[in-house]
Order: sequence, then C-alpha cells, then structure tokens
Amino acid sequence: MKKIFLSIILTFLIPISIMLTGCTDSDKKYGITLDSLNNGNIYCYVSEAKEGEKVKLYYENIETGYQFLYFTLNGEQIDGDTFTMPSEDVTISAVINKIQYNISYHIDSDTTFKNTETPPTTYTIGSVIEIPDAVKFGYIFNGWYSDCNFNNRVNIIWAGMYGNLNLFPKFDIITYSINYYNVENSLHLNPTSYNKKTGDISLTNATRQDYEFKGWYDNKYFTGEEIKTIPAGTTGNINLYAKFISTKVDNEGYRLITSAIDFLEIIPKNLDGKYRVQGQISFKGYEYVPIGDKNNPFTGELDYVSGFLRDISITSMDEYTGLFRYIKNATITGISIGDIDIKISSNMGFNEYVGALAGYAENCVIDDVDVSYADIDARVRSCYAGSLIGSAKNSTISNCEICYSPIKILATQVIYAGGVCGNASNSTISKCCVEFKTSTNIDLDSQTQNGKIYCGGLVGESYKSTISNSYVWQENSEIKTNLLGKYGSSFVGGLVGYLGYTSSISNSYALLVNIKCYDEFSSTDYDGDMYLGGLVGKAYSNSSITNSFLTTFKDGSSRLLYLTCEDYKGFIVGNSNNMDLITKNYVDSEIYFVGGTSKFGDSLYITIDTLKSIKALLKWDTNIWIDFYGVNIGPILK
Repeated sequence: MKKIFLSIILTFLIPISIMLTGCTDSDKKYGITLDSLNNGNIYCYVSEAKEGEKVKLYYENIETGYQFLYFTLNGEQIDGDTFTMPSEDVTISAVINKIQYNISYHIDSDTTFKNTETPPTTYTIGSVIEIPDAVKFGYIFNGWYSDCNFNNRVNIIWAGMYGNLNLFPKFDIITYSINYYNVENSLHLNPTSYNKKTGDISLTNATRQDYEFKGWYDNKYFTGEEIKTIPAGTTGNINLYAKFISTKVDNEGYRLITSAIDFLEIIPKNLDGKYRVQGQISFKGYEYVPIGDKNNPFTGELDYVSGFLRDISITSMDEYTGLFRYIKNATITGISIGDIDIKISSNMGFNEYVGALAGYAENCVIDDVDVSYADIDARVRSCYAGSLIGSAKNSTISNCEICYSPIKILATQVIYAGGVCGNASNSTISKCCVEFKTSTNIDLDSQTQNGKIYCGGLVGESYKSTISNSYVWQENSEIKTNLLGKYGSSFVGGLVGYLGYTSSISNSYALLVNIKCYDEFSSTDYDGDMYLGGLVGKAYSNSSITNSFLTTFKDGSSRLLYLTCEDYKGFIVGNSNNMDLITKNYVDSEIYFVGGTSKFGDSLYITIDTLKSIKALLKWDTNIWIDFYGVNIGPILK
C-alpha cells in the first residue's frame, strides 16, 4: 500500500519540477530598442530576446548620396548584421556616411586651370563647389560639360548632385588679328588673321613706289630681328611694321631722306653721298648712333627741302659726338636741329669733341644751320663743346643761329666751349647769332690744379680765325665758369674767350646781362689768372677787334652789366698785349659795370640816342643787318 502511494507522489512531482525549471532566469527576455536615423531606417525581427539568442538586423531606405557602414550595440560596432543578445536591454543604432564621389577631368597636356588653381577631385552630396575655369592658349573657355558632346553644362557642383562626375572642357578657338603699320601707299599679300591651328605663315614683302622694303619688325623703331615667319602655334594679336628705305633721287642727284630710319641707315652706308632732308623728321624713341668717325668721316653733302631734324637723344662715351662724329670736306646747308639731348660720360683719357651737328669739322662748309633746344652735358677729362660744332678746323661757318641751348661741362683738365663752337682754327665765322634766353646758359667747371677754361658766347678759343657780322644775346640767363683747381686760368668773353694768334673780330656785338668768372680759392691761394671781357676775355698781341660794340638790356632806369671776375676784366677786352689792334669799338655809356669800371681798348662810349642810329656810326652793311627795333635790343641779321 505504501509503495503504491509513493509511486503516485513521484508521478505527481515530475511536472512540478519541469514547471519550476521553465520559470528560471534562462527564460527571461531583454528589450531591444532601435535608434531613429536621419538618412535611413534600421529594423530588428524581434523587440526582445533571451540571453544568448541570435538576433538579426537589417536596414533600408538609405538616402541617395549616403551609405550604410555598420550597426552598433550600445555604441559598440557590431560585426555584420547579427548579434548575440546579452543579459540586458540593448540599444541598436547604425553609422551612415556621405558617399565621396570622384571628379575626373578630361583635359589634354595643353590645358591648365585659371590662376594655376588646384581643382577639386572629389565631392559629397550637399556640397556647393565652384570649378575653376580651364585655360588653353589660343582658345576661349566656354564651360565644363558632363559629356563629351557638350550637351549637359556643369557650371557648379550644387548641393543635390551625386555620383561620380566626368568633366569635359569646351573651348572655342580664338582668331587673332595681324595688324600692319607703316604700309600707307604700299601693297602686300599677307593674311590679316590667324589662329592656333594655322600652320606656319611665311610673310611676303611689301612694295611701295620709290622705296626699298627692308623687312617686317615688331616695333616702329625696327630694333631686334626681322620677322620672316609666324610659326604655327603662335598666339596673340600681332603688330608688324614695314621697314622702308627711300630710294628717291631728285633731279640734281640728291638722295632724299624722308624718315629717321632713312637718316640712320642710308647716310652711314655712303658717307660721301649727296642728301636732302625732306619734311620734319623725329628721332623720338630711336637709339641714335652718331654717324662717321675720324677714320671714316662724313664727306658728302647734306641740305634740306623742308622741315628739320628733332627729338634726338644721344648718350656717348666716344671721342667725337653729335649727329655726326666727324665731318671732313663736307658741305652742310639749310639744316635745322631741334630738341637734341647729348650726355657724355667718359674717363678714357682722350679729349672729347661734342656738338649738336658734329663733334669735329675739318675743311667743311656749314651754312644756314639752326640749332634750338640743344642740351649738352659732359663729364670728361678735357672737352671741346659747341652747340653747333665741338671744334672747327679750316672751315667756313655762316648764317647759323643757336638758341635755347645750354652747355654744362665738368672736366678735370681743359674746357673749350662756345655757342657756335668750342674751338675755331683757321676758320671763318660770319653772320651767326647765339641767343641765350630764359634758363639757358654755359656752365663750366674745371677740377684740376692746372685746368684751363676757354669760354665765349660764339667761340671758346679762336686761332687764325675771323669772326664777323655776328652777335650774342644773353637774356635772363648766365654764363658761368668756375676753376676748382689752384693754378688754372679762365678766358671768358661775350663773343670769344681767347682771341688767339692772328684772329679777328669785326662788325659784331654782344648784348649781355651776366657773366661770372671765378674760382673756389681765395686770392692768396690762387696763382692762376682770370680774364673776362664784354667781347673778348683775352686777345693775343696780333689779334684785332674792330667796329664792334657792347650793350645790355635796360632794367628800369639802369643798364646793369654783371661782369664778375677777380683779375682782368673790361667792357671790350679783359686783357691784351697790343691795344692798338682794338679800335673803333663802342660801349653803351649808360651801362653800369657791376664789379668795377675797367674799359680796355680804344672804346667810344655812346649814348642811347646814338645807339638808335648806330647803323650810321658803324657803317654796317644793310644787306646783312636790319635796323634797331628799340633801345633794349640790337640789330638782327637778315
């Protein structure tokens, strides 16, 4: 009986044990929470699971331009899409990033980017990126396109774009112009445009009647190499200048000079030719190279049809400088020279000869040559300078006019300077005038211990030469010499500084204002001599001054003449060893000689009334001179 009851009891306990086992912690489920995402959704097949249970996750609806990377469980990355449920509630999330797309540029080796910018090579959705323009010489850039047929233009990467991007630049070829200059009245068959794809262009010659074509150049001064070909691949507008040389010859056999390039190229190649200047010729912008030299001087003829030579700039270290370095047995007539600037700097040890027309003239005839606004500035050892000629030998100079032409020289030894020429030897100067006007002067400095200065309004030094029917006007200006050494000498005159051996002055006058001749040393230290005269600084014993006079402008009620000199000075001549040859010369009696009243020579002092009728007193040739115009000026040459 007991066995049966025990059996019943055991039978009853088995389900209870089973039931108790199912209610343990191993049956507990834990919650699964899913984070919300901005750019897609994640899902789990269950919302809770027991510890150790495998749980599968999945995602969907990821927005365009974004990509799923991985799931996280409580912030830790999950490997794959399945995790084992831990014994706790969990939070599931996901990491989603923007996709980085590639940008590919389909360009050739000739293409770069504007301002050498580095273009972007990637982008992500939501970006706004400007793409720099492409640059290709010879072409105009017309935008980027996403297809090679240029149907879809991409001006900018905008926020909503996605996907890898291929970009193709669109270019339009540029047509460049070829401009031709100096081709008036000429013909040529060259093209007026080209582009980068044009092949080599071989330029053909231009033709013009009475001219020889000398090539195409890229500048109007014809410097550099002649241009014969425009190579393929060239870019940019092109300016071409035709170089023509005149071949005109008039009925007297003179070659006509019609341009600056004619003057610079024709004359140097034939130094004994006959030439005539036709029209105004400007050398502005040209690198002027003086013509001829001592071994190969200009020996030809030069005159004019009309006009003058102007705008000349010369910088030199040569021994001879001017339009011509050296002229010999030449005839130059009727030429006008204006706006010429000459600068010389040399320590070569030789004498410098400089003049607007020529540095040196030997056995020449120079007639009716005018020089205006010639500026000579020299820094040399010794110098012969004249606004017209540096030094003249065995030459005739007549009917020449010099005005507004300053001379400034700093030398270490000897200076010869004059309005017409620095030195005249065995020469004749007649019917010439020099006008020193506002802000123009002669300014000379000699720096050596034994330096010498020969300075005259017409000629610095005259040797065996004659000067006649000529004059100097000095108005609101200054002629100044300065000896910077102890033992030098200065010879300064309104007409001639030193009137040397068998030289003469006649029928000439000086209208002066201010001449200074001084040195940097006190009288006790200074052993040299200074000679200053209204007409001549010093006259050699057998030289003569006749039938000439000195006057000045009237300043209010006075006629002031500033002749500043420490040693020898006079109205007519500063000093002479033979006053018998200085006769019949006249000085305006109203002149007040500032700095003293020395009157050297047989000089008559005339009144203003007499000055008005000085023509009768001097008996000057009325075919040469024009009457006085008033009490403040002298006669002028016809």
